Amino acid sequence: MKKTWNKKTVSKRLASGRTVSKKMVCLFLIFILCSIQAGCKKDGPTQIYFDGKHNSQESEAAATTDSESMTDMQSMADTQSGTDTQSMAENQSTADNQSTTDTKSAADISDVNPDAAGGNEINSEANPKTPSAKSSKAGRPAMVLDPKDGPAMSLITEDGSDSIKEETPDENDFHGYIVSEEEKNDPRVRLMETATEGRVIMDFAGDINFDEHYSNMATYKASGGISGVLSENLMAELNGADIFMINNEFPYSDRGTPTAGKKFTFRARPVMVENLTKMGADIVGLANNHAYDHGPDALMDTFDILDGADIPYVGAGRNIDEACSPMYFIAGGMKIAYVAATQIERGSTPDTKEATETTPGVLRTLDPTRFLGVIQEADQNADLTVVFVHWGSENTYDIDASQRELAQKYAAAGADLIVGMHSHCLQGFEYVSGVPVLYSLGNFWFSSKDLDSGVLQVVAADKKIESVRFIPCVQKSCHTTMYEKGSSEYDRLLGAMTTLSYDVSIDEDGYVTDGAGTGVAPGPTKPLGKKSY
Repeated sequence: MKKTWNKKTVSKRLASGRTVSKKMVCLFLIFILCSIQAGCKKDGPTQIYFDGKHNSQESEAAATTDSESMTDMQSMADTQSGTDTQSMAENQSTADNQSTTDTKSAADISDVNPDAAGGNEINSEANPKTPSAKSSKAGRPAMVLDPKDGPAMSLITEDGSDSIKEETPDENDFHGYIVSEEEKNDPRVRLMETATEGRVIMDFAGDINFDEHYSNMATYKASGGISGVLSENLMAELNGADIFMINNEFPYSDRGTPTAGKKFTFRARPVMVENLTKMGADIVGLANNHAYDHGPDALMDTFDILDGADIPYVGAGRNIDEACSPMYFIAGGMKIAYVAATQIERGSTPDTKEATETTPGVLRTLDPTRFLGVIQEADQNADLTVVFVHWGSENTYDIDASQRELAQKYAAAGADLIVGMHSHCLQGFEYVSGVPVLYSLGNFWFSSKDLDSGVLQVVAADKKIESVRFIPCVQKSCHTTMYEKGSSEYDRLLGAMTTLSYDVSIDEDGYVTDGAGTGVAPGPTKPLGKKSY
């Protein structure tokens, strides 16, 4: 089960390291007091090294002295325990008066090899961030205790300068990413647990439609819900991803009126949002040409419904600032930004309104200037930036020149991955300045039409994209099914995607790489038929 941390829970999660830090401090103080008792020198400071080593002068002194041996040290401890009337705790609290009551002088004790007393070893198992002697490096700071100055402590670096070094774990460390106070309190930042440490699996799917006036929803009801219309292996794939994003091509509302003169208008009842949760959706895109189908009231309801379901969205908002806001996920030791915009509709007076300072709407990219600024902002604040864009033309495998031009601009602005929508059919891959682009994922579960479909799976690690994979699916008779590897349709669709793509290779497992000629052979595409959803 996926585990996310939002604004309400992140502080609690990050604070869990405080108890450990206090325990480490207590253990550290006990270690210091024991060192004072067993290793203080009268003529100068004793250096205790974290790496289990001490300087050559002390080594020579320990080797040539004939005052005490390790056995004598143990005998001294036995004698002291028999003659001292105070407890260990009292001895530690009165360490400054120890020399007046012990039978051994501080000068005698100082001649003992500090390694023999075991006072300079740190348990690396108790604190895995503390190196053991075996893994030590030259120049590791040493802590100096000087009896003349009392119990004050300093760290001596290789160049002899003093510094303070915290060895306890950072309480703001979330799997290798240090979360700032600002990020903790930002509702647009989420902490996401991942299935594998240091790796993030991101899945993407195309258009969905939960409007009950269309045929796919009749099949939905007859099949017992979303799990009855999506194949079992497909549901497992979506729920197994660390972050799953899908195109939400309608508003959730019981209010509003259909846009006048628009042929297709969609709206789903608010309760239908539960399907997103069942599918494992972690974020949705609202920058499309149907989110505004029932006007501003229905769009405002959509924001509230998604907020209530704890599902973030990008590409639309209550005002232009919100529509431009990236959504950030901190996962796998990195920060990933998601942004979205729509190029559709491309007339001067689009039905789908862009948000303003005071009115709700989407973020548009027909003129990409504003959206390029959003991408640049995301790139500056994240390790990876995902661009989710509604563009191109419907019912065609062909990629518009404008799509390729925008992809170049998005890549130059800082995009690390570009995922397209809108055509209601698949379009191909291309690497643009090293950035993977999938021009359209087409319909995911949207209508009764027989169409090739798919899931885009992207794996990120070490703050870069590690792999890009296309998982073949089909939308047919109001069901969407993930093809089994090795089936004839699975192989055919990989070949078809190779045909539709620019200078890429797709191997038999669906992995996409830059440069043609090393993957499966190009294959035929399905006829699209007449234009319809």
